[in-house]
Amino acid sequence: SLLQEREREKMKSVWNTTSEAAKYSAKRPEHPVAIVDNVLAFLRKKYTGPMSMALDVGCGTGMSTCNLFGKFDNILGVDLSAAMIEQAKKSFSADSVEFKVSGAEKLPVEDCSVQTVLVGRAIHYFDQKTFFQEANRILVPGGVLAYYSVHFPKVFVENDEEKSKQINDIFWEYMDTYLEKYWTRNAFDGQLIGARNRRDYYVSMKHPFAETEVDETVSYDREVTIADLARELDTYSAAVKHREEKGDKAADDMVEEFVTRVKKALGTETDQQKVMARNSFFTVMARK
Repeated sequence: SLLQEREREKMKSVWNTTSEAAKYSAKRPEHPVAIVDNVLAFLRKKYTGPMSMALDVGCGTGMSTCNLFGKFDNILGVDLSAAMIEQAKKSFSADSVEFKVSGAEKLPVEDCSVQTVLVGRAIHYFDQKTFFQEANRILVPGGVLAYYSVHFPKVFVENDEEKSKQINDIFWEYMDTYLEKYWTRNAFDGQLIGARNRRDYYVSMKHPFAETEVDETVSYDREVTIADLARELDTYSAAVKHREEKGDKAADDMVEEFVTRVKKALGTETDQQKVMARNSFFTVMARK
């Protein structure tokens, strides 16, 4: 029906081309394994049964799924984007792991069969009400749903407050102004998921589980070149949409201008100059 077509259109992945999936996989910062360790510690507080199955929903290229390896007998990663799933299969093949194309709102899993449902940096795209019903259906009693995301990076130069402020201000100028109107709006609840409000949006989601904990202990600093930081910026959903709407030249010009401005602020001629990026994560954990 027309209505079903519209729903399918709503749920299309932003990263639906092979080139965007490969770029995403190459340039996105990692998903720290500490997130899954904390989720499993929360699970084991009350669950003592077998660890037979984990599901990673919106798994993308498998960067979050691989943190589940060795912790469950079977692991399934699902994503709407066939390009992402193909990339995941190339990057993370293992006997206990399977990747399938599937939306979050109708999961290819039996009732009461999963100990952990993980969603890494993706739930803001879902029809959350329907997804939460599905999570409730497939989780075993005592099982845990965990969904997390990350604050966009704080960019800095070690031991140089002035340059740190300059380059962080440049980075956030692109996030807040150049990309402002391209940030994703959830297709189901209409909420704008911008560069700065993700943590509050995650924590305020209405899931059906009584026991909830929010973990904000995981963060890490990483060394990146100016060129890498620019390429990462180019993978953000708003940048992908900006590129779609304005075309490759405008998008490439924006990235090039960003690199030029950061080089000037640092007083360097090379885009291989290294800076630091700090990523801080927030995870909502809910027990059935």
